[in-house]
Amino acid sequence: MHYEEIIARVKPGNDRKQFERICIFMISHSNSMIPSRFSIAGFQELPQIPVSILSSPASLDCGDLVRMRDPSEDIFTAALDAVTPESFDRARGGDSPHQWNKYWSTTEWVAEVYGP
Repeated sequence: MHYEEIIARVKPGNDRKQFERICIFMISHSNSMIPSRFSIAGFQELPQIPVSILSSPASLDCGDLVRMRDPSEDIFTAALDAVTPESFDRARGGDSPHQWNKYWSTTEWVAEVYGP
């Protein structure tokens, strides 16, 4: 099901108030911002339902956060997945695109763009 069909089904009155939140999950891919940006814009048609974004910091920069920011979003998640750089590297790092410094920078950017 494409997000446009979901929006049509959930528009006010169609969902019988069964939806309480929409969560958009980003994948770790260099083009992940393109579909996320379109889907976030589409969900603006559902102002009665809060939107959360579960991000993939490996593929974001601060400008992406600014472009994605929308008043309907009230939660933006950039999980660190570990409490120290060493435990992060064991769990997510190594040769992957997931790096502690990038995740920490994204957390700081989120605070700048979305507020504390």
